[in-house]
Amino acid sequence: MKQNKYEGKIVDNKEQLRDQLQPLSPNKHLDNEEYHQYVTYLDQALTGKKSSEIDNIAIAGKYGSGKSSIIDSYFAREDNPNKNNYLKVSFATFNKKPLTADIEKDDQTENTKEERKHEKKQNARISANIINQIIYQVDPKKIPLTRFKVKRPILISNQSAICIELVLLLSLWLNFHLFWPKNVAFVINGVRAVLIITLFIYLLFQLLARLEISKFKISLKSVDTEIDTSNDDLFEKYIDEIVYLFEKSGKRILIIEDLDRFDNLTIFEKLRELNIKLNHINKFRKSAQHWQFIYLIKDDIFADPNDRVKFFDLIIPVIPYITSNNSFDKLTSFFPKNNDRLRYILSLYIDDYRLLLNIHNEYQVFESIGSATGNTAEKDQLLALIAYKNKFPDRFDDLQNGKGELAEIVSSYKANIEKQVNAIDQKIIEIKIQKDSTIANKEAEYLYYWARKNNLVYYATANDFTRRSINTFDLAQHIIQKNLVVQIGNENREPYLDFKSNQVNYANDLRNVTAFDEELQKLRSQKELITKQPLQNIDKDVFEGKPLNEMLYALIRSGYIKEDYLYVINHYYGDNANRIFMRGLLSDSDDFDTHLHLTKIGDLIPRLEAEDFSKKQILNFDLLAYLFTENQSDKLLVMLETAIRYKSGFIEEAINLEYSDSNIDLEDKPTVRNPLVEQLQGFHQKVLELQPQIHFDLSQFTSEFWIADSNLEDIIKHNRYDDTNSNEEILISYLDQLTDNKLNLQIINNETVYVALKQKIITDILARVDLADITNNDLKKLALQKNKIHKTTENLLAYFDLSGKVFDEKLVEFINNNNWESSSIKGLSDEFYQKFVATENISEPQFTVFMKASTDIAGWLSDALINNLKPEKIKILFELGGLPIKATTIQLLIDKDVQVGSTLIDKDFKQLVVDKKISLSKALLLNVLKTPGKNNKLILSRNLSLLTQDKIHEQLRQLHDDDSDKLLKVMDHVRGFTSVKLDNLEPDTNLLHWMKDQSLISNFEVLGGSRLRVKK
Repeated sequence: MKQNKYEGKIVDNKEQLRDQLQPLSPNKHLDNEEYHQYVTYLDQALTGKKSSEIDNIAIAGKYGSGKSSIIDSYFAREDNPNKNNYLKVSFATFNKKPLTADIEKDDQTENTKEERKHEKKQNARISANIINQIIYQVDPKKIPLTRFKVKRPILISNQSAICIELVLLLSLWLNFHLFWPKNVAFVINGVRAVLIITLFIYLLFQLLARLEISKFKISLKSVDTEIDTSNDDLFEKYIDEIVYLFEKSGKRILIIEDLDRFDNLTIFEKLRELNIKLNHINKFRKSAQHWQFIYLIKDDIFADPNDRVKFFDLIIPVIPYITSNNSFDKLTSFFPKNNDRLRYILSLYIDDYRLLLNIHNEYQVFESIGSATGNTAEKDQLLALIAYKNKFPDRFDDLQNGKGELAEIVSSYKANIEKQVNAIDQKIIEIKIQKDSTIANKEAEYLYYWARKNNLVYYATANDFTRRSINTFDLAQHIIQKNLVVQIGNENREPYLDFKSNQVNYANDLRNVTAFDEELQKLRSQKELITKQPLQNIDKDVFEGKPLNEMLYALIRSGYIKEDYLYVINHYYGDNANRIFMRGLLSDSDDFDTHLHLTKIGDLIPRLEAEDFSKKQILNFDLLAYLFTENQSDKLLVMLETAIRYKSGFIEEAINLEYSDSNIDLEDKPTVRNPLVEQLQGFHQKVLELQPQIHFDLSQFTSEFWIADSNLEDIIKHNRYDDTNSNEEILISYLDQLTDNKLNLQIINNETVYVALKQKIITDILARVDLADITNNDLKKLALQKNKIHKTTENLLAYFDLSGKVFDEKLVEFINNNNWESSSIKGLSDEFYQKFVATENISEPQFTVFMKASTDIAGWLSDALINNLKPEKIKILFELGGLPIKATTIQLLIDKDVQVGSTLIDKDFKQLVVDKKISLSKALLLNVLKTPGKNNKLILSRNLSLLTQDKIHEQLRQLHDDDSDKLLKVMDHVRGFTSVKLDNLEPDTNLLHWMKDQSLISNFEVLGGSRLRVKK
């Protein structure tokens, strides 16, 4: 099996390897084909024929590419002649900004001199660090003369030796020559002096070896010389000391790792100079060593490519073990059970193997001991958050505290949803206003009206051939719901839906009527979709004005980091949320999160005081669920009171969780089902038990809540809401979807229900009912006013009685706004008809239908009522035969100038006019003359003053009798007209008198008493 650069040994069980934590340190035991190729290159550079020409070697590659593993494995090889022939220094900076940024870079006025001073200081620190690391790698015994001392403990043997030396020195110092002969004493004193000097020098060296001089000062007269090891260029000032260290180390290779992290090229220049000096000095020494410096650096340390190749004598590039091309494979090997797309997204942004290893380690720990639930989606989100943490560690603290860029994204997302919901609510209000101004605002109503107007009938079944009228709204609704067969006139029978499609005019007009409901339903559905819109639907606008974090954006858009990220974080990262919760509670912070995931709540409860439950910061769903499941009703009651007092929507959201059923798969990423859903089962009923008078904010409830059994009825019947228009609109929308007229009536007749809601039900959604179905008189009147009462005799009489036997405005509108059939209103009382006829605002079509329905108009219609009628209604009564043919009736027609049609004037009418010698109006006269009759000529002659000469001429021509023709000759002065003889009867006499008055003739005479003749 092939081994990678970081694996310590070959492991056949990949699953076992995945379960282990992987060390982040470089691997010193590489043994694969790629590594052996690097061994060849390093052997050539360090011991090859041209190695003497190579002083500075770069091992170049990106972070995590395996540079350290290659070098460590190479020098760990047993057969490597340079195995113990190297020194190694390593650097790391973990500041959030490079060390060169100690001086603020955004200060545009900073002094260049200060920058140089800082750079010099940094170079000295790096140089000192290099020397320090080298000193600790060299045996102190080999460098007794170095001034850079290593602090080490004094051994007991050394301490004993020093004591003996001091005693000996003291004893030598004492004068013992008194005990010796003079000639011997001289010799003894000489030896003693030599020993004293020798011991003193030895002790001085011992003392100097344990002292470190970092700064000393020489003063001579007015000249001062100061040496400061903290600021001076150590490579320049102490080159001899450094050469001494390198020479005595017994090594010849210096490995320098991660020096590029400082982004400081000056120190590279200093090291190159040091290498040159070392190799130059060693040329003049017997044991000359060829020093080679190996730099482990990233590829882009030199901005200028020419500088890069000039600086190094050899550059060995390292192909990264993990790249953008194989990152996905590596992620798959570590996270095989996680989502494939998640691994792919992470592979686009994670190409550092150490980073990948640490992500694996953290994930392994949290998955194993972090109370993992086993939910794949939750584990995917955990992996996404751990990857985010490792990629952006400086931002994760804010993330855990519900702050930072992700919190801002979620906040922006919620604000955007609220903005969209408000806009939709405003549109709904506008459309409802338009809808309320439309009489027919439902398809059933429109079908009813259209059927009455166009004689549309329906059939109970497809095999039924009995034509039935569509005479109620409920019936129209039934036809629509069941798609019954309908027929207009003698056209083809067809199901309603086909009829609606084929009848273009009907469909077009219906579209205008039903567009309101369709648009309202569309907006409500759109609103619900928006409120359930997951965080992954955000767009780049949330990053407006700030840099786009591509990795975070990709994880959110793909659904791997959700709005409940804090729940996952706190679920695995311990009780950090508990501290946040308590800090917010104790400080009365306005910035608190009700969704903060609390753990070990049983331990948290004792730390809460009674008054804490009255603070709005106590509102937390995990705490609420704990109090509910543990049946701590006293604390729960106070918490509910707090939520109600602050009108936070907290209780409503908790109830929504109880009825939530949102465990829906999105592609291959199932959403995390909130554990609170199970914990809060029965919470709604508990709220009603503890707070029976609670008023909910209905706008907070989801559709899942409303469709649950009895919730809608309970809210309405117990008035569990504020009596506001917005709340009523919500209730109406859900009642409308039920289309349950029986339920609507129950609500209307419930005395405890808000009157405003009852009125709105009647106005907006109630289908037609009988007046007796409604118990409240005011609501009966409203139902009639809103045209929600069946058109029956019983309902008319019931309302007539209710209104005090008067025709009020509501009853008049009800009659005028409906199409009536006389057959449906038989049996109305005489008193009703008398008040009906006396009411001025009844429209003519309705007046006609109602008069047709009466079987005994003459029985209740008095002269006084007739005299007060308008001409139009008198005409209707006359045309319907409701007025008796008598002189007073005819005179009434004349006085009211009623335009009676000629078809209604019979011979009896004309005979009465003749007998009673009634003077007609011009209009009535012309209508009388339109129909032939023996009395026409007489009636004409008695009303000649109403007509013009031409009109009289025309009427005589239409009579078609001999006398009329003779009279026409006289009028036209036809030759021989003076010889014309006429009967001496009233019609001819009246006409001749008129001609005389009109100067058409001079006079006429009576011949023999029975004949008349015109004089010349």
